[in-house]
Amino acid sequence: GSALEPYASRSPTGVPVALVGTINPVTTDQMNESRARFGRRLQYLELDIATALSTIEGAADEIKRLRLLVERALSEGYPVILTSSRALQPVSQEDSIRIVRILSEVINDRAILSRINALFVSGAETAGEVISTLKAAGVVNHGKFSEGIPWGIFYGGEAGGLPVVTKQGGH
Repeated sequence: GSALEPYASRSPTGVPVALVGTINPVTTDQMNESRARFGRRLQYLELDIATALSTIEGAADEIKRLRLLVERALSEGYPVILTSSRALQPVSQEDSIRIVRILSEVINDRAILSRINALFVSGAETAGEVISTLKAAGVVNHGKFSEGIPWGIFYGGEAGGLPVVTKQGGH
């Protein structure tokens, strides 16, 4: 059995979601491998950073657009990778943080969180932003999913009880 098995029943009909904030060659290869392995069953959703970074309204529009797509995928039982198109366009550190906050806000929705049975977060700063956005008190560490990839359970907030696997982008 898997180390996550005891927590798989948080949402019996739930679906895993990956929030990928760090874009680098390792993460890109991992996402491509997942897409190849799962095919059309995996919903790969990208934040349009040009729109999201343009104005406050642009960010709100992108959050709304992606929430609808995430809700649809989860309601149909499809796992989701939520990421950005920034691999196509270099961004400043400040914009990188804004992108991660916007991606985190996409899942900061009661209807979405109720359909997620596990959250996978890639990128050290991404994990911190997700915890902050979801207003979780923190993550109770339950060990390592594999070397360099800890997992735990969100404590407090709307995501309380949700298993979360985190990894640095380059792992």
